[in-house]
Amino acid sequence: MTGSHKTIEFTFERKIPAPPDEVYDAWLDPAIPGNPWNAAEEFLLNPKVDGLFYWTLKGTSHYGRFTAIEWPGRIQHTWVSPNTLGQESVVTVTFEKQGEDTLMTLVYFGLPDHELARGHERGWSYFPGVLSLAIQKWATQELPVGRRASGRGDGMRSFRGRQGSEGVGAGGSHRYFDAMQVTLLPAAECPGDGRK
Repeated sequence: MTGSHKTIEFTFERKIPAPPDEVYDAWLDPAIPGNPWNAAEEFLLNPKVDGLFYWTLKGTSHYGRFTAIEWPGRIQHTWVSPNTLGQESVVTVTFEKQGEDTLMTLVYFGLPDHELARGHERGWSYFPGVLSLAIQKWATQELPVGRRASGRGDGMRSFRGRQGSEGVGAGGSHRYFDAMQVTLLPAAECPGDGRK
């Protein structure tokens, strides 16, 4: 007998002051605060369709498989952790141009309706706000960063802030990040926390 299980979904939106290609690239760059890869203590990341990822945070494993990589508009991957009760859930992130900015929308669905899974709302709401703050710092301080991880084929991508500063490829990112002294804030303290 097959039973249906109730699931929950979370949606977060954030307007980010950069074009979609830069926000997309920042989302996949482990050197940039505001994405799950940056939060990991250790990770494996292969952002291409059917590519796998694995990361740990506070000793807890998280893993999944990329199901869509559509530069610069959409990334989708599965997500499994102890808090999904071992069930596969899905994270979809879209990047829509709005003038000179990007509307980033993160939809997380297929989570079991359970207290542990509901804790993902706090975790995933954190990322868009921190990513926006990091990009704003880079743009206003003209600090270039960026390492292309999207699997578009060129292996490298520079980050260019609103001020027009050109970034460097892999290897230089961490140096610029250290110079910025970005402070990570709890989601509740981020301007316009993005909850929809």
